[in-house]
Amino acid sequence: PEVRTLKDDWITFDATMGKGVEILNLAGKSPAAGEWVWLVGDSYQSNPEKQRLWAAQVIFSEAKELLVRIKDPVNLSGFSGAPVINQQKEVVGI
Repeated sequence: PEVRTLKDDWITFDATMGKGVEILNLAGKSPAAGEWVWLVGDSYQSNPEKQRLWAAQVIFSEAKELLVRIKDPVNLSGFSGAPVINQQKEVVGI
């Protein structure tokens, strides 16, 4: 897909439906403290570039705030806007 950097922290992709794009549902409720979730994304300038799952445990969760402890070290540069998903592959945060 075509990738274009617009400015600073923005990036766009040509995400034509039917070309490997998976639509994720939103979770009906916030995850509970202690629950395991996954950050979906890739570190800025990692090689090779590909989507990965980074396990994290919920420390605090409310309707507009999610605090997690990521299990393995990861450089979060480039993760802005990355979804955080639960075990059911539902989005619980960004």
